[in-house]
Amino acid sequence: EQMSIIAKIPSISYTFDDETYGNARLLGRSDIQFNIPHTEEGQIKNKSVSGNFIIDKFVYRKDLEIEITPSSLDKILSMLNNAITSLRSKDKEAKISVSSPIDLSFHISDSQRDSVEIISPFAAFPLTLDISVLGTSNRPLLRGDVTNTDNGFIGIKGLYDFELSRFNISWNDVPWQHGIVDVSSMQELPYCSEPDDSDKATCPINFDIQGTITNLQPTPSSNCGTESSAAAT
Repeated sequence: EQMSIIAKIPSISYTFDDETYGNARLLGRSDIQFNIPHTEEGQIKNKSVSGNFIIDKFVYRKDLEIEITPSSLDKILSMLNNAITSLRSKDKEAKISVSSPIDLSFHISDSQRDSVEIISPFAAFPLTLDISVLGTSNRPLLRGDVTNTDNGFIGIKGLYDFELSRFNISWNDVPWQHGIVDVSSMQELPYCSEPDDSDKATCPINFDIQGTITNLQPTPSSNCGTESSAAAT
């Protein structure tokens, strides 16, 4: 009823280098099956792609020398806002294509050996992922998650190093932009003033991020022996 083209790729290597966006190295392997159904009178069947992609090693690195000043912090915040705005502009329904869509059933995972790692002045942590790409080529849907537990930091290296206690992005048969983000982190910061003869006291500052990929809601908070309130960081 169909013709199937099957490919097993034992090694995949990819390199990316860019002065603006950083560099990345990928090593992986894959098996792919492309199905072409025979035409039957009165029936239209989509072509389909299925298979697996396993990441053996992926490292993204962005080196950036930052002089911490009010001006540089404004530039960093502006850059982050522009990135989020760009994602929101892409958060649209897929346009209807005149060609027949291709059914998708593809699984992406890592080899569970600290395979995926992000290294930059704003974040550094390993990841593990288990994602299925479903739906069609016109409207791909994701199912699964990207996770990290209690390892790494987010913030600004050397200034606000929030230790990561939880990082999770999950999808439940939705477009990638609708992934649910759940991030929790904490940093111990010293009090602004204290008696000279006292030990250095610190206050735990929590920095959590929830929402969807295109609508993130950061929530800083603190609890330093008083009622919990937003941290002035």
